[in-house]
This record gives sequence, structure tokens and C-alpha cells, in this order.
Amino acid sequence: MKASAIFLIALIILSGCGKNDTAINKPDRNLVIYTAEPFMSKALWDDLNYFEARYNCKLVFKNFDDSWQALEALKQEADSTEADVICGINNALVQEAVERGLFVEYKSDNIKFIDSKFCFDKSYHFTPYAYGYLGLMYDSRYIVKPPQNYGELQDNHWDETLIMPDPEKTGMGRAFLHLTATQFGKNGFRYLWKGIKKNISVYPLSYNDAYKRFLAGDGYLIPALTTMPVFHKYSRGDTQYRVVVMEEGSFMLEEFAGIVKSTDKLLLAQRFIDYLLTQDFQERICLRKWMYPLNRDVKLPPEFDDVVKVASDNVIELTASQVKKEESTWLKKLRSTLGRD
Repeated sequence: MKASAIFLIALIILSGCGKNDTAINKPDRNLVIYTAEPFMSKALWDDLNYFEARYNCKLVFKNFDDSWQALEALKQEADSTEADVICGINNALVQEAVERGLFVEYKSDNIKFIDSKFCFDKSYHFTPYAYGYLGLMYDSRYIVKPPQNYGELQDNHWDETLIMPDPEKTGMGRAFLHLTATQFGKNGFRYLWKGIKKNISVYPLSYNDAYKRFLAGDGYLIPALTTMPVFHKYSRGDTQYRVVVMEEGSFMLEEFAGIVKSTDKLLLAQRFIDYLLTQDFQERICLRKWMYPLNRDVKLPPEFDDVVKVASDNVIELTASQVKKEESTWLKKLRSTLGRD
């Protein structure tokens, strides 16, 4: 009888694991992370031995060609998803992601290491970990003088030159929509898209596909971060790529991570979010993700001296409340302008 009682007590104690921090010491656990990385930044998630060793776990990454695709996968999988965390959602998709109700709130103590202006999602369903500025990248072998403003971009000279990631179903395309809608207003931006529509050669359904088409020469202009030519120069030895920021302004593009509501490894997922803001991880951002780090203690490498500079007063920044109020109208008018109704 005593042996049975002891066994029962031990079973009850073990069944309680996972409801407090002692769960972190449980061995052989996988933390599944959905990411949406273009081919040039997959190295960001390589060899995170420090985190795995500290928490006695294994990080398992499933990469999607676009952040919108990762969100759609979570929506379809619902509570049956294997994902615990999602990374790579940009601020043009955060509001939509929050409204889907698939993520839990979590405000990391390490938020103190970053400037509050980067906390786009004030509900803290999503935590920022990198940022960059939006421009147009071009191949200088074919374009000597790129368009300097949106008026020039509408010129027939650029007929079928622009590769535009689908503005409805890609993170980068949605960011470009947010930029233009903010610059020209919910009515004016339609005239811009009507003007550039003839110059768009294709609307790829992922940024990976769009970027590969650009590299293959299917078009010579593509929305991209201002850091991308630096990636090509120092990682691939390609010097033909340049970037131009339109005179009307740039858009600050942030990337975020969120914890999936259905996870059974909540505490471990929270520690991972914490880790993304540490100096150890943030030092990877520049030369593995080719974006700017958020942790104020991380210094930029000398390679970033070559990045096209964007004046702070020439950057468009949106709030989540603005997106929530206006985005459905932007999308509706865009569909009409592109003849998708």
C-alpha cells in the first residue's frame, strides 16, 4: 500500500510539470518556430547553441516563402498546429495577425533594451526584434538612372520593369501598400497604383519568388530594404545592385515574433522571445539578417557604412490604430484599381 501511495504522489508531481518554470528543465523538448525568411537571411537561425544548451531544448524551424503564408498556415492549422512561435511578421501584417486571435500577449522584460518607438503592437501580442527601411532596388547593369520619385515611376519608360510582391498576400507587398496609402491618402494612392500598374510585370505570391525573379532578370526594379545591396556586396560579391529611396519618403519596416496561443510550452516560448532582444542574438541581425538591430547596446558593423542613409524626417511610420481604421479601405480600393473585384 505504501509503495502504491508513493507512486501516486510521484505521478501527481510529474503531471504538474509545465505549469511553472521547472518545465524549462525538462529535457528533450522541441520548440517549433515558424519563420518567413528570404534565402539571404536563413543563417539568422543557425547554431543557436547558447539558447538550446541553457534551456535543454531543441529549436525546430519551419520556413515559409512569405510571412503572409506563415500566417495562413497557422490559420488553417488552428489549435492542431505544431508551431509554438512565429517570427518574421512585419508591421504591415501585425494588426491582421492580432485580429486572427491566434496569439497570446507577452511583454518581455527585455523590452527595456529597445526604444519604445519600435513597439508598434501596444497589446504586446508581438515583440519587435529587427527593422529596416524600404526602397526600390535596381540592377545597375540595365538601369543607369533609376526613378527618383513616384511621378517618374509612372513613366512608360519603366514598362513591365517593376516586380511587385502581391500587395494583398505578401508581407513586403503589403508594406508597399501601407507606404503609398499613407503618403497619398486613401483616395490619392489609387491614382498612383493606376499609374504604375502598366509598369508592373508580375505580382508574385511570395517575396522569395519575387526576389528570385528579380535576380533572374524578369524585371529590374523591386521593393527591398535599403540594406540589400550591402548583403549582395559582402555575401555574394555582387556589385551591380543599388537601391533608391523615393523622394516622397521611406517606410520603417519592423519584424516581430509572437507566441502561438495553442502552445503547450508557454514558458519556453517566453524565454525565446526574451532571447531575441538580448545582445547575444541582436548581434546576429546585421550580418545574418541584413537589417538593423533594436538592442541599443549593439554597434553597427563597418559594412553598414555603405547602406543608403534615410533621413529620420523622411520616414513614414504608422500606428496600429491607423492600420486598424484604414487598411480594409485601402485593400478594397486597391482591388478595384487592379481590377480584382
